Amino acid sequence: MRLGIIKEGTSRLRSKSNNMALTLTQTADLTKKSLIFGAIFLFLLIASWVGYMYYINFVYIPPPPPETPPDVFFGKLPKLKITEASNSAGSYAYTLDTDTGSLPRDIPKIFKVYPIASLGTDLLAPDRSKALANKLGFITGPEMQSLTQYLFLDENGGDMVVSLESGNFRFNHRESTESANLTMTNNFSDPERLTKDFKDFLLPMDLLKEQLRDGRSEVFYEKPSINESNFATITLWQEDVDKIPLVTEKFEEGLIKGVINKRSDNRQKVLILDYVFWPIDILNGHTYPILTPEEAYDKLQTQQGFVIKKPLGLKVSITKVYLGYFLSREFQPFLQPVFVFEGDEFVAFVPALRDEQVE
Repeated sequence: MRLGIIKEGTSRLRSKSNNMALTLTQTADLTKKSLIFGAIFLFLLIASWVGYMYYINFVYIPPPPPETPPDVFFGKLPKLKITEASNSAGSYAYTLDTDTGSLPRDIPKIFKVYPIASLGTDLLAPDRSKALANKLGFITGPEMQSLTQYLFLDENGGDMVVSLESGNFRFNHRESTESANLTMTNNFSDPERLTKDFKDFLLPMDLLKEQLRDGRSEVFYEKPSINESNFATITLWQEDVDKIPLVTEKFEEGLIKGVINKRSDNRQKVLILDYVFWPIDILNGHTYPILTPEEAYDKLQTQQGFVIKKPLGLKVSITKVYLGYFLSREFQPFLQPVFVFEGDEFVAFVPALRDEQVE
């Protein structure tokens, strides 16, 4: 009987051992299959992600954002007056020789226009003009040239004309003939320091306006050799608006220009000063539709542009095309964009606003 019990126990142990072995085998198979399926799933996941990113970055073209229509807030604008330019732009034969060989592709369809403030004549304008003239050494006057212009004289016969409407002016000191009083102008041969000195001259009289401080500047010497030059001309532009440069009828000059004498009386370091400043209201710009580059180029070729700098011949190679803001010597109530076409000894402007937006 005991022997039977022992055999029965042994049999149970063997059965239990076999079941355990079977369970371990199944577990191993299941683990193996899980790893295989996990690897396949991970591969598919990675492949899907790579495919998705490739599609998004190289295949899929998102729809363009909805275009905001121009607000045309100011209504129809006055046509630009570019008085010193020739409108014979169509008399030349043009070729496009830009870096890309074509017109620019990144020109927007709408562009901002900004109002320009006009100070206007007020009761204090005569007092302001006289105070400024006295600071600059013009102590005789004023003599009324017109209802809006005053003339002042200095002790050497130099003259200064001031606009009471805008505060803009031009003066011309005559060179001193007393050589003993003449000194060498500091930094004459250093354009950067000469420009700084010129700005320092303007600053105490509140003539270095905020929009002038970071604008472009150029220095031109009377002769190719600085050492042989007796005069240097410094010109300032107002700073760019929305990273768009300001351009003028005298393309290589801003609206503020001073002539520095190499040897001058200490009171007359700036011999000539032509000062025209128009405050641009950059906080109140509004959008208008503009021409495409192709339309502007067509206008250039059909005498609807303005030649600012005339070439030597009738064949013009255009190397640069871009947008600029035109700023005139004469008051114009809005800062408007123009297409600028540049080439070798050639510059032309084409007003950028569409015809239906101007009058």
